[in-house]
Amino acid sequence: MFYAARPTVWGWSHLLDQQIAGTTMAVEQAIVFIAGFTFFFLRFLKDEELAGEAALQRESQPLSSSARAPSTPARQTSRTSSSGRS
Repeated sequence: MFYAARPTVWGWSHLLDQQIAGTTMAVEQAIVFIAGFTFFFLRFLKDEELAGEAALQRESQPLSSSARAPSTPARQTSRTSSSGRS
């Protein structure tokens, strides 16, 4: 064992030293992961908000006269009955 012949640091046992080192590395990695995740998640939310605002603006703009839907639907004025005979 590598630590068996080494002196202890600050009077800690070798096991406690390794546990503190492992915990320190885990916390550091968690902080980096959470920071990265938060950055990309907030960027995603911002993009979604901008896309939603653009969609609302497209919906609120009036259609041009050529693309405007008729105000009343056209009625069929066929003189044939439903059987196809007049």
